Order: sequence, then structure tokens, then C-alpha cells
Amino acid sequence: MFGMMGIRTREHHITSRVPPSHAGTLNFLLCRQCGHDITEASHLKSIASKVALHQRNDTILGVPGVLLQLFRNRAGKEFELLTVSKAAVAGISSWYEDHTWFPGYSWKIGICPRCGQHIGWLFQEMDKEDKSDIDFIGLIMEKLIHQSYTRITISIRVTSFHQEGKTVSV
Repeated sequence: MFGMMGIRTREHHITSRVPPSHAGTLNFLLCRQCGHDITEASHLKSIASKVALHQRNDTILGVPGVLLQLFRNRAGKEFELLTVSKAAVAGISSWYEDHTWFPGYSWKIGICPRCGQHIGWLFQEMDKEDKSDIDFIGLIMEKLIHQSYTRITISIRVTSFHQEGKTVSV
């Protein structure tokens, strides 16, 4: 069911399981906290907002010209968002129409379905009757990690556990 990928740290060798859908590909963004698959390159969808503080284009998952936008919430916290058409994100709370970063769209908080970390927002047109239909998702860039960096992250975590005298099992 799973392919195997070996990872070496200073004194340990551990093995992590990689789903076969990922074998030979590195086009997924994962939750930075738990490593859950969140979205992939084919779901990138640039949705421009006229209320963004700043907009820039970058290459994400090998796709050039992907729109990234900076927003500030009412509490003064800033978020750089990537918009996608599909993502493994659980919507919590009710739909809100006020204080939207995308005029004409209501929003709700989106969390990682595995660890519960706030990872972005789900958006839908305000006039939609089907409240389960999502138009796009805005993902917080700092809460994501590219699949190719997970090997480094796992190595660092194993090394730090070893230094604390704990046993690591993956």
C-alpha cells in the first residue's frame, strides 16, 4: 500500500511511509504541522482580490506565475495566501459575509483535517443557495510545506528527539 523512503540522520536510520500516489512526484503542499496532504499543483487557481495589501507572482510546485496575496485581518495579523480550487481542508464555523478579503464571497475558517491547525479559509459566492459548495480556498503560505522539504523536517525532528533521550518511531 505504501512505498518506502529511507531517511538518514546522524546516528539513526528511520523509514517513513509515502503513499504510492506520491511516488516519483513532488507536487504536493502539506500541512507544516503534521504533514497531511493539503493540495497539489493541478489545483492552483489564481483569484485576484482588489483589497489585497500586496500581490506577487511566484513559482509554486513547479508552476510559474502563481498569484500570492498579502492580507491583514481586523486584529492586525498579516497572511500571505495562495488560492486553490480544491484542498483537503475542513471548514469550521458559520459562513461570514462581513470583513471578506474577496468582495462578493463569504468565508469560513479552514483547518487541517488531521491536526486541526488553522490553515486558511474557504470561500463561496454570497448568493449561492447550496452552502456546501466551495468556490475556492485561500491557504496560508506559512502553514504549508512543499513535499520535497519533508525529508529535511523529519531528520531535524529525529535528531532533536535523540538529543532529548527519547525513542523515535515513525
